[in-house]
Amino acid sequence: MTLPKVMDLAEIKETSTMTVEKALGEVLKRAFGEDRAICGVFECAQYLEADPEGVFICILSEDKSQDLAVRIQHTLFEAYCREHQIKFIKTDSCQKLSVISSSAKSKMESCHSGERLDFNCVLVRCSNILSPEEVFLSEYCENFLLGGLAYPAIVQIPV
Repeated sequence: MTLPKVMDLAEIKETSTMTVEKALGEVLKRAFGEDRAICGVFECAQYLEADPEGVFICILSEDKSQDLAVRIQHTLFEAYCREHQIKFIKTDSCQKLSVISSSAKSKMESCHSGERLDFNCVLVRCSNILSPEEVFLSEYCENFLLGGLAYPAIVQIPV
């Protein structure tokens, strides 16, 4: 397995004012633009089964209006990610994920032929070169795993 190239120290220092919210927004924009995002519970489960090492991060939306089935699915995704040491993060809204993806909408429409996308679960596949935002987000998630914290905070996605 080839390890991704990490940005050099000067590029990482430029991110000193970065927040997890900004980093997540930029990672999502880049992933949707580069067609590295997988949307939907079923599609994400298929990808996780086929190539768990190819996942950079799993993003789960914690909408207040979600029904019991979605909450159970998220619990299963979270357990799978923990078991396979896949970084995951919880966000505040499916709608905000949808808005972020709209910047790459024309590309996604051609890939998904007009079907309605499910943003309850989004996987971002690994990149060959990690951006400073990806490095920041990776370190943020690892702090939860290494710190033994059971439930990471829900990140408010800026739109």
